[in-house]
Amino acid sequence: FEAAHKGRLPKSGCDKDAESFAKLLQSALGGGGAGDGDGGGEGEVEIEIDHELAMSFARGCRGALGPVASFVGGTAAQEVLKAVSGVFSPIQQFLYFDATEALPSTLPHNWREQCAPRGDRYDGFRAVMGDVALGRLQRQRWFMVGSGAIGCELLKNLALLGVGTKGDVGGGGGEGEGEGVLKMFQSEASLGAGGIVVTDMDTIERSNLNRQFLFRPTDVGRTKSEAAASAARNMNGDINVVPLTACLSVESEGLFNEQFWSSIDGVVTALDSLDARLYVDTQCVRYKKPLLDAGTLGAKGNVQVVLPPPVSTESYGDSVDPPEPQTPVCTLKQFPYKLEHTIQWARDLFQGLFVDDPGNVKHILATLRQPTGEAKGGYSPDGDAAAVVAALEEKHGVDDALRLLKVATSCMATEADLDGPNGKCSAVEGCNDWAVGELRTHFLDSIAELLVEHPPDDVDEEGLPFWSGVRRLPILPKLDQNQDDQVAFVMAAARLRADLFTLPSGKPLPMSRADAVAAIERAKAAGAGWAGAGEG
Repeated sequence: FEAAHKGRLPKSGCDKDAESFAKLLQSALGGGGAGDGDGGGEGEVEIEIDHELAMSFARGCRGALGPVASFVGGTAAQEVLKAVSGVFSPIQQFLYFDATEALPSTLPHNWREQCAPRGDRYDGFRAVMGDVALGRLQRQRWFMVGSGAIGCELLKNLALLGVGTKGDVGGGGGEGEGEGVLKMFQSEASLGAGGIVVTDMDTIERSNLNRQFLFRPTDVGRTKSEAAASAARNMNGDINVVPLTACLSVESEGLFNEQFWSSIDGVVTALDSLDARLYVDTQCVRYKKPLLDAGTLGAKGNVQVVLPPPVSTESYGDSVDPPEPQTPVCTLKQFPYKLEHTIQWARDLFQGLFVDDPGNVKHILATLRQPTGEAKGGYSPDGDAAAVVAALEEKHGVDDALRLLKVATSCMATEADLDGPNGKCSAVEGCNDWAVGELRTHFLDSIAELLVEHPPDDVDEEGLPFWSGVRRLPILPKLDQNQDDQVAFVMAAARLRADLFTLPSGKPLPMSRADAVAAIERAKAAGAGWAGAGEG
């Protein structure tokens, strides 16, 4: 087609160009679509093209759609990862994908005018879907629940499509989220204006950065909804987006009330909780709102589109999913409220303290430790140590590198104790002191810091009690050698720590309850209490 038309592509929405392309395609495939009537050579199979599909392709070939680009790019990236990892089977055949169902079933008489470029960022969309569809998307109001890995991808697509970019709704800066959402969806002044409300109660952690691509290292500690909204505005400065940190549940129906649900055009969910997904589904059925639900589990993924009457598709709650085999990571890191959350948290802590960290430390010490002169077990010069530090920072980041170096230093000190005159006693004492430190970090200091940030009478941005719903007010304990659970933790952690070291005889270090109690008493005597516990 380009060769016959001075190097240009078919014009957007042009039936004449599309018809010419379809005939050329039929001719190239050896069929009689061009009207020659000879049907090709003997033995050749005549291929009949899908004429309407070819016409649709030609009409929109100058266009570009963000979601389609995401699918193509994601598929290509997945194949690259398969190739370099060798874990999953690559695609062994052609992969065909289209979304022709999104195109108008009947084209209006002015379709070419609708698809004509206007010289703005939306020409790619306009060339495929037309200007009327663009205007509708720009004026629509959508509610996104969850802004993690899938939420980032969905919000990116909404921003690139221009959803919610028409008019000024107020509250789009993300400040005072309760006021922002009310201005956006409940004021008469905002009628006719589009926008997106994003809610997610989680904050960004460093581990999120490898898959939640809207976030950067500088965003660690920020709420996911605020960071995602900022990134969306950077992609499209016209978008009206309000970030919230409210949990969508029965307890938040004062904010997400009937007026709110009646004013939105649809809901997008990217949740890691079955209960939350069922609640959102119930609200969408109740208020007759379309729902796009998506989720992942490892390498698996699912998506479901729920449409209200008159279409009335099956809703998410119409079928029962199997129980969730894993506890959602985002829930674990914030406010666990179920027994299985604490179990999974403990498993993750065990993996880090007694599997991952020892493995990393073993590598560090093996790199640093070199025979120097006649002293076996000496350490390499400072130059090599600096190289190890630099490598750790590059692989793990500055914070984790410092933490691992501290762990390595502690291990070196314990080994030095074993070589000393009172080796066994010093090493046992060191293991128990380390265990008390872990007790403080994970069960006492963290609670104290949380209560400083959110005291018992704290309220959220909507003026509702912060400690309500699934957020349960924690009780700050005292450091007490008479508390069996504290002593049991110190004993177990110290014994596991001691298993990393052995006496010259090859026997493990002997540990006892008395050693754990003595370590707690030493910590108390040193003033290692906790704010609010009356001891520091």
